[in-house]
Amino acid sequence: ADDIPILVALRAMGVESDQEIVQLIGPHKEYMDLLTPCLQESSQLNLHTQTQALDWMGAKVKAARSTWVKVKKSRVDEARDIL
Repeated sequence: ADDIPILVALRAMGVESDQEIVQLIGPHKEYMDLLTPCLQESSQLNLHTQTQALDWMGAKVKAARSTWVKVKKSRVDEARDIL
């Protein structure tokens, strides 16, 4: 299974702005050095809202579960289930 990037998980939980994420994690240089690639990855994935993040996560989960679970759920609901 693929890993879910931390910023995608945070956005899926409702922390949508980069500023909110920095405030949660802290403005210290060592944290910012670790956070910068995560922010870039989130931007490259074009995931900026909670709905976009949930949909992306749901697609990952749904693909993995589709072989053994036959319940019809939206990708957003799939993502909410794992959060």
